[in-house]
Amino acid sequence: MNRDQDPLPVAAPRLSICITVRNRSVVPLEGKAPLAPFPRCLEALAAVVTGLAGDTEVVIADWGSTDWPLAQWVSRTLAGVPHRLVDGEGAFHPGAGRNLAAQHARSERLFFLDADMILDRSVLENGHRCLDKSRAYFPTCFYFLDDEHRTGFWCDGGRGNCFLTRAMFQRAGGWPCPPKFSGGRNEDLQFFRSVGRARIPAVVTREQGFFHQFHPGWSVDNILNRNRHLIQTAPVAVRA
Repeated sequence: MNRDQDPLPVAAPRLSICITVRNRSVVPLEGKAPLAPFPRCLEALAAVVTGLAGDTEVVIADWGSTDWPLAQWVSRTLAGVPHRLVDGEGAFHPGAGRNLAAQHARSERLFFLDADMILDRSVLENGHRCLDKSRAYFPTCFYFLDDEHRTGFWCDGGRGNCFLTRAMFQRAGGWPCPPKFSGGRNEDLQFFRSVGRARIPAVVTREQGFFHQFHPGWSVDNILNRNRHLIQTAPVAVRA
């Protein structure tokens, strides 16, 4: 179901920001207050696109989030930003969620954004710059490892956040998802390989204003237990 949350301009926007989410609004943290990665993501996003109303829309594919139902707060956070909520069906899979968001996007330019990111406007500017040159853009983020956002690592292997034109997206075959791809991780790497096989030029670089918020999970455990040599002090201070 498509739940338009803000009046949509008649003309298609220059960019559609596509997000999929399932229960990322209230994340328990042992002995501390819960984390709120998705609300913080949309707060940052609203600040970035302020003044770009009509130029940018946000499309959120929600897979039955129950931690803090999105209808209770998203419109307030994205006030003035054209956006819509789309309900996913069946078992959640990030690839299926991204594909669903893209189906409901109105722009010919797509920015797939994870639900726990923080970004500044330079990320959008660099994405548009690459698309102007017919190149896909895969910005690399700094991934925080503690709830105060003091330390982290450059997530050079991640490919889930990216800018493509709709034609590029279709040439690459969309995001891997069930029934052909049922894995719980690495659909981003599979998609990046599909972009390469489709001979779509792509730029991959570290973005100084692009951050993955801390929350417990596999990526954090992997660095802390196996790859501690990658840990470094955060390049800039970012509110947790």
